[in-house]
Amino acid sequence: MSKPENDSVRVVTLPLPDGRTVQATIEVYSVVVVPVPPRPRSPGDLYMIHTPTPEASIEVRLDVLGG
Repeated sequence: MSKPENDSVRVVTLPLPDGRTVQATIEVYSVVVVPVPPRPRSPGDLYMIHTPTPEASIEVRLDVLGG
């Protein structure tokens, strides 16, 4: 699955007391999941109405640099 283009990326660098640094990469993106109803099995069957569901995903990566 590819990521949507509406993502937001932030990179934060924090110094550690021992001289190394930590780089935190935070990526957030949102998607809207639209359920697909099953096909009616016979004439006269009704479709259920499904509501699109917004979802968000966050990924955090920590890298220790130097040392």
